[in-house]
Amino acid sequence: MPAVVWNQIRKRMQKAQLDVSRLSQGLVTFLAPPRYASEHSRSAALALMANNMVVTNKEMMLALELTPCSEDATLPSGEAAFYIRSWAVAAEDLKKVLAFWEANGMGIPEKWTWANTLSDASKRNRVFFLRYVGMCLGSSTTKSTPYKRFEDDLSQRTTGTFGHFVRAMNEVAPDVLASGRVYEFRRGRLSDMATLEEQSDRERAIIAYFKGDSLLNAQAGGFYASYVPDDAFRTLFNRLQTNFFSLPYEPVDGALVKQLQEWADDITSFAEEFPAETGTSLIGPSEKPSYRDALLEQAVPYVVNGHTVLLCLGKDVTLEDFTNGATFFGGVSQAGYFTKDFLARLRVWELGRNSWTVYKFNPDLFPFIDVYPWPRICRLLKCLVFVFRYLEIIRPLVTVAFSQQVASIARANFLHDQGLPSGSYLDHVGSISVQYFPGLDWVEDESSPDIPPGCATLVIAHLHPGFDKYADQPTPQQIIIDLTWQLTIAIASRAAELAQSGISDRDAIVQTLYQEFAETNVDATSPVHDLYVALQRAKDALRQHWDTRRAAARVQLDPEIYAESRVQGATTRMERAEFAEGAPNSAERRKQVNRLWKMRIPDTMMHLTENDDESVWKAWALQLKTGKSYMASSIKLAGKLKPGYNPLLELVAGFEPDDDTADWKNDPVRIKQIIKDRMAYVRSKCAVDNWSSEKQRARVLGSTDPNFGYFARLEGRQVNVERAGRVTLRWLDGTVRRKITITVGTESVPLSSDDKRYVHFLPRGIGLSDQHGMPLVRPGYANEEGVFRAADFYWHRDAADLRRLFDQEHQAIDAAAAAPGPAAVPPAAGGIGAPEPAAGGTAAGGTQQNVLPTLGQPLLGSRSRLTSLTPPIQATDAIWLLNKFLSEKYSGGVRNLLIAYDDDVFGSDNRFVYMLDYFRVFLDEHSSHPYHSTWCEVVCTQNIPRTAIRIIKNVEWLTVGWTRQLKAVQRRVASSETTTTMAARHSVSFTGLKYADLSDY
Repeated sequence: MPAVVWNQIRKRMQKAQLDVSRLSQGLVTFLAPPRYASEHSRSAALALMANNMVVTNKEMMLALELTPCSEDATLPSGEAAFYIRSWAVAAEDLKKVLAFWEANGMGIPEKWTWANTLSDASKRNRVFFLRYVGMCLGSSTTKSTPYKRFEDDLSQRTTGTFGHFVRAMNEVAPDVLASGRVYEFRRGRLSDMATLEEQSDRERAIIAYFKGDSLLNAQAGGFYASYVPDDAFRTLFNRLQTNFFSLPYEPVDGALVKQLQEWADDITSFAEEFPAETGTSLIGPSEKPSYRDALLEQAVPYVVNGHTVLLCLGKDVTLEDFTNGATFFGGVSQAGYFTKDFLARLRVWELGRNSWTVYKFNPDLFPFIDVYPWPRICRLLKCLVFVFRYLEIIRPLVTVAFSQQVASIARANFLHDQGLPSGSYLDHVGSISVQYFPGLDWVEDESSPDIPPGCATLVIAHLHPGFDKYADQPTPQQIIIDLTWQLTIAIASRAAELAQSGISDRDAIVQTLYQEFAETNVDATSPVHDLYVALQRAKDALRQHWDTRRAAARVQLDPEIYAESRVQGATTRMERAEFAEGAPNSAERRKQVNRLWKMRIPDTMMHLTENDDESVWKAWALQLKTGKSYMASSIKLAGKLKPGYNPLLELVAGFEPDDDTADWKNDPVRIKQIIKDRMAYVRSKCAVDNWSSEKQRARVLGSTDPNFGYFARLEGRQVNVERAGRVTLRWLDGTVRRKITITVGTESVPLSSDDKRYVHFLPRGIGLSDQHGMPLVRPGYANEEGVFRAADFYWHRDAADLRRLFDQEHQAIDAAAAAPGPAAVPPAAGGIGAPEPAAGGTAAGGTQQNVLPTLGQPLLGSRSRLTSLTPPIQATDAIWLLNKFLSEKYSGGVRNLLIAYDDDVFGSDNRFVYMLDYFRVFLDEHSSHPYHSTWCEVVCTQNIPRTAIRIIKNVEWLTVGWTRQLKAVQRRVASSETTTTMAARHSVSFTGLKYADLSDY
């Protein structure tokens, strides 16, 4: 068996073009079942190597002798631990993830492997397992462990395949994401004496063992997959005759360094002021200055005759580099090492040598900053403020844009991220363009219509250096990165020569570079032309590779899910394109229109023709009604530009008569009859009272309806939640009427015409409740945050007004007398519990809900800590319902439930479904409870594993969680005899019931 595993790993790594010269069989022995392993373990190991997606966690643990990771585990400094994360995802949820990626244009290769597995095994397997392999180095400063890395990545990771997976699961199945488990290869640890190469080789071997094309890893592991270029590419580079690495560069003067120090200080100060938004809350204050030093170190350029030649613009900093205070080229990130290796090779080629090493690479010639300089990607506009400041300080002649989003930002003159047209980013890789960095102040300055001089830069789009794929790793992709860097070095070399020649006009240098190196301008006999030809050939090969793989794995996506994802994407685009502010032709509108014209957002200019100019667009934008979407209005006008457009014919599309030979399009009588038929069809699809006077009033006269007017106090007022998940707060601020629109999520959209929504100002955000007084909480938000966090006010375009409104409402709430909640009830002798709420509960009626029902402690989430709930149980706690049900269904309460678990009540779907049926009946009998609707959402689902995860987590608290908090109980319960009885009742072992184990069924 060890020989089989060894040979398979070597073959897969060689196929992925990985260096296996240092790989020894002893380094991967821990992946083979030991001699004493059972036949079942050996079979499970072979199944893992064939398709790990259909092998359960229990079988994987058995085959590889894995150890579950916990938050209490430690890792000695210097030791390397290797781990695997695993999620059990139902087929329906996996399809939703694929639909989400497809709708958001995410070209992630894993989706085709997953699609194949879905199509081949959907009838035999209801649950699939998605996994991620990683390595963790012990540190005395960061206390890094596999479990801590797992927790950090779930909240911080935003890029790469794993980041895209987290984002999609947060949208479609947050409970499943929270149920992920982490396991360590207990036989796979390496001591602090192991070399970096040994650590990298072991991580690559584990990925190869699992057949990496189905994993969530973004690379082959280790540092990066080795790439050996063809001799023809060296010949091509030598023909370019560059001297970029040989020119006399000099450090910048002290004044410029001082400006950069202030810039770095402001970035770190912003992170300290907004730790949640920037993702820096997990980093200790003593560790943040080290990143400030790294930020400054990699940002200080070397110049030629006062000109900064080249700038590398990345997307976001990794959590590791931020935590360790490491630079892009000096840290341990794979992208940095990959780029360093390519540039080190081009340097020795330019010098006429043959061998190179990354350890002699000098990063001083390649100043680097990230658009998002913090671990978490926050609002782009705030980040662009720092990007503009940096560009204005160093003023680079050439800018390298890593990744599609960064290139799109640069192509938009660094004003937004819609600079690239729709389509494949591969078409733009290697292309150059002249862009400008005029700054946000210029955008807001109505007196400066023209871009100021001296802010031009030549932008060249690159594939992201971390895009080097594992397990597949097509050679054309590596060639594209190589050739793009060759072109970049050639352009930068020429820029340095022009700067050295004494030309002081920066804009003239940039224009000269474009004229000499633009693909449409180069001579057919020049080496630059040959480089473009080779680059296009590599693009075609890579595109064919992707198309072949894509065609081999198609999955039928749910049309409703796909449509919903498209709606969400369109909503985001409309928000970025803004809505008309102020009255038409007002000073406020004119200021917004001038700003939008300078930003040149494509979605606001779709209706413009070649003959239209600035005056035409502004005349249209100034007349738009207040609150209208510039994007939607532009789309509407663009549709009318189609040849032969007839709005009347558009109205009857799909209802054309069968006798299409007749000239019915010019017959007004026929068209009128078709319109009547269409209206009859529309009415048949609407509710009977859809056109009632009450609903017409709410739709058409909403602005004058008492429930939708302007009020000085908004707490408890009825509001309208739009289909896109937006709420407009109409606030009477003294004598001024203000509209403040907030995004609350599509989860709050009413499901029927009878559903109502009421606004509430909670301790840490703005919340909503329904007509029954039940609170609506956005997924991932705390109860006190509601549907719009107060922490997000800063990013709102009406931040100042929103904060004043929030503070005013809280002052009024604090002034009012607060109704006391129900008193805590100590446990009774027969079981943990509290008396039932009064009959009728708390309900809302009329047109206005003024107060929220009194709520106790919420339901535990899949990943909630057991200490999140504090005993004893109160009558309005969510877990009170579960405990009462268990006490009635199982005469001994929770203890008998454990006995039933031993009899496989949870291990069998049918028996668990029976229990859920009883629970639903029980919930119907307690409809007045504040958490009735919450429990109904949990149990009324077809996803049995997800429901079981949630229920068992709360059952766990009723046993172990209660025992762990006996000290808290003792402080609250007066009777020591009751406490002793309770301790005895809950001393039962709970090892058999772990909430994540159900992911295997």
